[in-house]
Amino acid sequence: MILARRIVERYGDTTIVFGGPHATLDPGSILEYVPSAVVVSGDGLGVIPKLVRRVPLEDIPGTYVYDNGEVVCPSGQRVNAIHDVNTFPVIDRSIFANEPFEKHGRMAMTVVSSYGCGGRCAFCITPAQWEIMKTGGIKRVRFRDMRLVVEECKSLVEEHGVNHIQFIDDEMIPHPKRANLFLSLWEEAGLAGKVTFNCLIRPDTIARFGRLGILSKLKSAGLERISLGIETGYERGCLMVSNRNGKLDPKYNPDNILSGLNACREEGIATKGFLMLGLPGETVSETRQTVDFMHSLKKFGLGEVALFPVKVYPGTALWDMAIAHGHTEEDLGHYSAPRVRLLIVNGMNPVVASRDGYMNTAQLAEYSNKELSDICYSEMNAFSEL
Repeated sequence: MILARRIVERYGDTTIVFGGPHATLDPGSILEYVPSAVVVSGDGLGVIPKLVRRVPLEDIPGTYVYDNGEVVCPSGQRVNAIHDVNTFPVIDRSIFANEPFEKHGRMAMTVVSSYGCGGRCAFCITPAQWEIMKTGGIKRVRFRDMRLVVEECKSLVEEHGVNHIQFIDDEMIPHPKRANLFLSLWEEAGLAGKVTFNCLIRPDTIARFGRLGILSKLKSAGLERISLGIETGYERGCLMVSNRNGKLDPKYNPDNILSGLNACREEGIATKGFLMLGLPGETVSETRQTVDFMHSLKKFGLGEVALFPVKVYPGTALWDMAIAHGHTEEDLGHYSAPRVRLLIVNGMNPVVASRDGYMNTAQLAEYSNKELSDICYSEMNAFSEL
């Protein structure tokens, strides 16, 4: 937003268009900072051509502007909602200078096979966005036709020399039916055993796939690594991030995490776990429980970890929890707050810090933000050295 404001200041009558999670969850905070902008809430596809053709905003759902000191939605429709994601155009990769990219000696590209997530994790912006998107009749998860997904992968192999696919869905194959469909089409396309791929899968789903023999088939097809959300290592934290009125999401059941990791180890599939420190009200003891739990998972096959201080996003359940703990929008680092300070970790460039989410200035837990950042850095190093 700082860049957008500078563009307007320098070039004057310039239309800046914002989209994405922030725009969907809180369009007003953007317009307060860049009053001349147009903000698109929901699916942005198809909106830019309409703006270029100067279609009246009254006829473009999900657009917001600043008018006489107020945030208004000219169409009266809160989001731009596209129900059939199969109508989304396939990306023209030839226009990107950094694709394909090299990953561990292979040429890789990213692919999305679905939009949304069935989970309700308190920290995640995906379910928060769905609370907005459902006003446009959007389902919690919108799946692309798997045949189109595999065809896209095959075209990347044939046209760009790709031999590794990084699926970046919140969860690519959430149930056996879709997993088996993918396996069948992947084999039919001649990609099985020739092109490797990584994806994200819930721990409880991994455990289920292991029991059903699906994990073994995925390995044979080329599955190289699964990333999974572990998030925290103490019971109160698990219940907090589950966001199910005091009930534990099976994803965070330690037994499912251990079963999933064991199943991957048995099949020779690498794993990467995501964890966070500093949930609202987290004590020093609870922070250490998460760190200890993370290290304990190494003997169950966890090969890599990403450990971060928690970032609280507006619109999420975790944001509401933090506010309930007495924090304000300003100290949580809300973009519309009068003074937003960056937490610069280990001399990190401010632009990188803001891009990577280090904007949470509130001390939510007993450890300070600087202490949490230092713990994350040192414990990830320790994990990789063990």
